[in-house]
Amino acid sequence: MEDLNERISELETIFNNYQIKTDNRINELEKPSNKTCMIREQLDITIAKYKKYILVKSTGETNTTQPYKEVFKDLEGKWMKTNETCGWIYPGKCQDSELEKNSKFIIDKLNEMNIEFDVIYEE
Repeated sequence: MEDLNERISELETIFNNYQIKTDNRINELEKPSNKTCMIREQLDITIAKYKKYILVKSTGETNTTQPYKEVFKDLEGKWMKTNETCGWIYPGKCQDSELEKNSKFIIDKLNEMNIEFDVIYEE
């Protein structure tokens, strides 16, 4: 019986710790973000190196990539959002420092689809 009571006490501790972590995460997710997600028609992007990824993000405060998300997804992009930045990442596509060369497949696709855009390369 004593073993059972010890086990119940251990499970209560585990549950309480899990509940605290869950509550903290919910509070974190409910905090308003500094980023707004306003959408603008003209595609205005910045292409940057992020670790070994290529990151395609909106240049200004408004999200100009949203109307073109299918294009970025077709190019095998994944949406990423962190506290510092958000945008489309292409894992393993930027092995060296030649950002323009490595991201050419994105520019080629936008040109092929006759999408008007402005691009800035951020080294």
